[in-house]
Amino acid sequence: MLLKFDFHAHTDQSADAGQTAEQLFTAALAKGLSGLAITNHNTYNNCSHAGLYIIPAAEYSTDVGHLLVYFLNEPLEKTLSREGKSYYNWQDVADLAHDKGALVFVAHPFSPDYPRPDEFWDAIDGIEVFNARIVHSRNIDANKKALALSKTRGMPFSCGSDAHFEGEVGCTHWECEVDVEGKSHDEVLQEIRSKLMTSSGRVVPGRASPFYRCASQWVTARRAGLYKKLLKIPGRFLYGIYTLTLDRRRYDFDVSI
Repeated sequence: MLLKFDFHAHTDQSADAGQTAEQLFTAALAKGLSGLAITNHNTYNNCSHAGLYIIPAAEYSTDVGHLLVYFLNEPLEKTLSREGKSYYNWQDVADLAHDKGALVFVAHPFSPDYPRPDEFWDAIDGIEVFNARIVHSRNIDANKKALALSKTRGMPFSCGSDAHFEGEVGCTHWECEVDVEGKSHDEVLQEIRSKLMTSSGRVVPGRASPFYRCASQWVTARRAGLYKKLLKIPGRFLYGIYTLTLDRRRYDFDVSI
């Protein structure tokens, strides 16, 4: 059976997202997805839905960018310390995640492109090679660079919409043939984990409107009461219009490894 997963999606537990878990699930089913990883910012989520395979996960902000932690069984944020900063130490996140039996993938590694030590790549499990929101980033080849890095290092890959709103859910997905006959929900998730780590899936790329990023900025500013940040939205809106006029190499993307 062909299963389709979006490995990067948010609910309103993330400060910049505008969809509830139920809205996310409804959108996923409407898009024909089989499952999701709910990757809220610095917040573990273990939701369930009768019609979907939900991978317990989170997206942690670190000193070298965002880390997607998949197949997590408890909140790392209750143990980790940010020591007064807005982000965690990447090594602390990776070590604790692995201690808990989870997988660690670096999210959109070239947007932004943080300097990362060599030991970082040995410490993580894989790379997000296509992020639908990054299609509209200022680094036009961010996704292609992530794919090239995955191939060069021989590392497993994931992909996701990075959806913060219903209209973005499933605009890109990972798919793979999985024998689900007679298997429990947990057994299917273990099979997905195995397929992910052996690069047995395929990325189906796509993009949503760039204006969802404007919406995220509005939601963040409104919730935090930082209304001066709303002044930045017109600039992002205009940049969104600009990205729509660019050539197709932002989203012409093919990967089947």
